[in-house]
Amino acid sequence: MSASALFLQLGATVLAGIAARKAIALLPGGPPAAECLRTTLNRLVLWITMPALVFVTVHAAPLAPDLVQAPLAAMTGMAGTALVAWLLLGRLYGPTRQTGGLVLAASVGSVSFFGIPIVRALFGPEETRVAVYFAVLNVPLAILAAAIISSRIEPGRHGQTWRASLAGVAQTALRRFLTLPVTWALFAGLALGHVAVPAELQHGLKLAADSVAPTTMFALGLGLRFERALTPYRMALPAALIKLAISPAVVFLCAWTVGLSGLPLAIVSLQGAMPTQVLGIVVAEQFRLDSRLVGLTLALDSALAFVLLPGITSVIRATTGTLA
Repeated sequence: MSASALFLQLGATVLAGIAARKAIALLPGGPPAAECLRTTLNRLVLWITMPALVFVTVHAAPLAPDLVQAPLAAMTGMAGTALVAWLLLGRLYGPTRQTGGLVLAASVGSVSFFGIPIVRALFGPEETRVAVYFAVLNVPLAILAAAIISSRIEPGRHGQTWRASLAGVAQTALRRFLTLPVTWALFAGLALGHVAVPAELQHGLKLAADSVAPTTMFALGLGLRFERALTPYRMALPAALIKLAISPAVVFLCAWTVGLSGLPLAIVSLQGAMPTQVLGIVVAEQFRLDSRLVGLTLALDSALAFVLLPGITSVIRATTGTLA
């Protein structure tokens, strides 16, 4: 499937989610029902279908250096993007909670819910393992990034205790990583790589994996909201553009530096272009950053993604020599 056709299909699914939310809102008790449906779908993806996708992706996949290279590209790519965003957005808005939220939104991408299904559709199931390896540390990295950004914004509050609290933040990130269902699906897929999966179970896992993209996009539409005032958009637009345009370039350089090339390099670079991570809103609230601007950036770059990602994908494939 071509990139344009894929994003057109996914965009139509998001629009269906928006239409469903508006239709449900007309019913008695509609808005809470729409939110309940969105939450249920997200939990279904988090606990069942995404772990199934991760398991079938890495099960029996050949062990290669990209198992280490892709997470390294994710760590350095997120750090590099956050630094660029801090330099650019800090110059525009100063070291404020709003800037901190925008820097977080510009550097943490939805590489699991959004990225893995897109990579799977564009490059095929057999190549998706690189996207999974890239995404495996996404949640703990977002927590660490928010803690560091917060410490730079409120040095009087965090400066004295930063070294003492670093161990606690790292422990929280590790605990979150170990409690994610996709983490255990990854471990199980690697550990059982040479164990044959019964045909019936394999068929069920494939059906669950195939449902991740439409379910995620429909749930995104159910929760996607924009504001009427223009001022917040003026603040969020630079962060959205950093996420969609500068982030993939930074990830490309970091991935190339750690030794990735060809199709794996194209895949992790595309992961760098994914819109803002939904969990970023929760993480921003936890570390006293502006979660409202994180949510607005998420809405803005998610909408722009369906317009810009086909072109970004073509540039990445041309740059890495992987044109179809």
